[in-house]
Amino acid sequence: MDRFASSQRCLLGLLVGFVASWFLFHHVCVEIHLNIFTPEQRQGVHATPAQPSLPAPIDPSSPRSDIPNIVHFIELLPDTTSFAFGLSQFIAVYSAYYYLRPETIYIHTNAHEGMIEAARRSGNQFTRAIMNLPNVVFRHTVPPRHTSRGVPIERLQHKADFVMTKVLREFGGIYLHTDVYVVKDFAPLLQSGFKAILGLQKHGVIYNRLMMCTTDSHLLSAFDELQDMDFNGWTSRSEDLLARVAAELSMFDKENQVLVMGQNAFFPLSGEDPDIWEMYRMQENWDPHWIEESERLPSFDIRAYMEYLQTGGPASWNRWDMSWAIHGWSSSLRGNILELFGEYGGLNLDYIMAKKSHFARGVYPAVKHAIDMGIIEWIPMEVDSS
Repeated sequence: MDRFASSQRCLLGLLVGFVASWFLFHHVCVEIHLNIFTPEQRQGVHATPAQPSLPAPIDPSSPRSDIPNIVHFIELLPDTTSFAFGLSQFIAVYSAYYYLRPETIYIHTNAHEGMIEAARRSGNQFTRAIMNLPNVVFRHTVPPRHTSRGVPIERLQHKADFVMTKVLREFGGIYLHTDVYVVKDFAPLLQSGFKAILGLQKHGVIYNRLMMCTTDSHLLSAFDELQDMDFNGWTSRSEDLLARVAAELSMFDKENQVLVMGQNAFFPLSGEDPDIWEMYRMQENWDPHWIEESERLPSFDIRAYMEYLQTGGPASWNRWDMSWAIHGWSSSLRGNILELFGEYGGLNLDYIMAKKSHFARGVYPAVKHAIDMGIIEWIPMEVDSS
């Protein structure tokens, strides 16, 4: 019995010694493990593994490069024997002047100085009005005849594409085609922080008839250099290239951002016949409730608006309230002029001041301002009441 009891005591001693050794070993390992961490890290040694951290918020004080409020038009002449502007070109320039209040409106042209000075004294009131606006500057340019690879650049619209990218890289700002009419101040877009802003036309195609860029825009520099290598004489190639560069930089170039606006922003409707009819056709019996610009309040009261809706007030809007600009698709106006413009026979001041079409209502505020300021003169046509 004594031998058995002695064996039990020995076994019990071994067991106690093993347990004590295990606790001692575990304590030493934990101490060694903790010593490789900072005090802040030690607190989380036994915690659940850390989740991926959220990105840090953008520093609102970080520098932002606004797009310059400088407007560029390009007016290239097939020959340098005459120089004149029509009503549609006047509306394009004056609407930019009226809504954007730009530092400068550049008109880049191949017309020589003598022609420009003669135009300032022109009998054409629209030419004379544009020439004498206070911040309009005419800048002589020599359009390219061929690419660096020797591909001929023959059509004026193709030459203008090449001039456009060069002047935007030099000055930055807003390029407008001479049948694009501004209907809203671009300041929120220019100050958005994007370095290039473009818009879609119908069928989801990016169109280069209106572009806003900083001088260091990656999209602008890439398009300028690649179009020289890609150009083969067809506009569609230029548009396809611009669409690809804009789409891919929108996805991958997060620091030099590109914003592509929806169709209603700059190019509502299209040059297709049904859209041309919707834009320009006279609506003889059309009299929806419409608030003129001069009648709109200088500040918006959301509470008053909500009460207006609740009391069943009629809608107060026009076709372009969601647009910043209207492309007039002037090249699509050939034919059917009398059917579109009715008794006015074409695009003229009487047609616009009558406000009986979507187009007329869109450009009316700028045109009316020009008339009220004495920039242009409007003598209403006599209406035959018989």
